[in-house]
Amino acid sequence: MAAVGAASLAAPRGFAGLQFASALLGVWVIISPFILDAKFSIAAPMYWSNVVSGGYLVVLVLAGLATVRRAAR
Repeated sequence: MAAVGAASLAAPRGFAGLQFASALLGVWVIISPFILDAKFSIAAPMYWSNVVSGGYLVVLVLAGLATVRRAAR
């Protein structure tokens, strides 16, 4: 996820498509423990760790998109 985020900011105007991909990865990190728990036993701290880190990722992507769009004007 860090590589996709860094690549999305490599150009002066950024790559909005890669930032949307980062947002999708963040959403996956949020929902993955609930999906995987159906098949595998997952500890409760892992649930909250994934949900919080995915939420942070989505917030950072949205902030990056706002910055890129503001700089493109």
